[in-house]
Amino acid sequence: MAAMERTFLPASIYNTLPNIRQVFDVPEDNKLDIADLKDLLDKHGVSKQVRIKLIHIHFKLKDGEVFAARDVQVPNIGPVKMMSPVVPNEGAQLYGYHYFVNDDGKLAAYEYMSAPGPSLAGHGAFLEEFCHIVKGRGLQHKLGLSLRSGENMKSTRELEFAAARTCIDVPYDVEFPRSEYVATHDTTTEFSRIDPEEPATRHSHHKHCRHCKYSKAARLPRPMSGTELGDVNLADEDDEGLNVSFDLPRKIDLAGMPVAPSSDLFGVVSYVADIVCA
Repeated sequence: MAAMERTFLPASIYNTLPNIRQVFDVPEDNKLDIADLKDLLDKHGVSKQVRIKLIHIHFKLKDGEVFAARDVQVPNIGPVKMMSPVVPNEGAQLYGYHYFVNDDGKLAAYEYMSAPGPSLAGHGAFLEEFCHIVKGRGLQHKLGLSLRSGENMKSTRELEFAAARTCIDVPYDVEFPRSEYVATHDTTTEFSRIDPEEPATRHSHHKHCRHCKYSKAARLPRPMSGTELGDVNLADEDDEGLNVSFDLPRKIDLAGMPVAPSSDLFGVVSYVADIVCA
């Protein structure tokens, strides 16, 4: 019977998982696999808080680190999920959040959260069948599971704050700036199984195009190969994601697009930046 690993995943293994830029095409290319895995959740009556997960990472970890999520209460916005590297101490209260099927055919958490998600105790048959399908179809670095806690089930768009190796799940109703010089692409990273109107989680990728105006041809960033991606230090990429200046007055931009200080997005990013850069 398939089992779940209970130990923290070493950074050396975490860093072998694909970067988000390498899996932009998986939701479309593997849509039949996603449908089969969603049907499996229904077949075994698994909690609706369990979703199919697009396997990906954003930043490399150092030895001893894990990538963990926590909710912060942003004034005038409410709970916002942020994820960043932490070094868990002995007895740390961290729970599995995102899971992949490892080489032993077991579910292993690769990212964590501060609150427990739904229990899969009593769902041994589901775990066995899920792991069998994923490993048998070669989907181990494409599709896994997300065990969501109940504290924040809103639709969100995930942004990278690379200088702090942090991701921010921004509520979907928070408006983003737009520019004809910035190509944008939203990639669904979690797949709920029944209602298409259930809250969704997406990664929102923004890349500044220095030499041409926005066009449909430039809209979709091309997935990067492992060779191209290499050990790129995304903290040096000032044309992607969020950038925060701590000079006064504070300035924030998204792929070169200024974020208005009066906007909700500015409030969210500024609040998280104060936490991770304190």
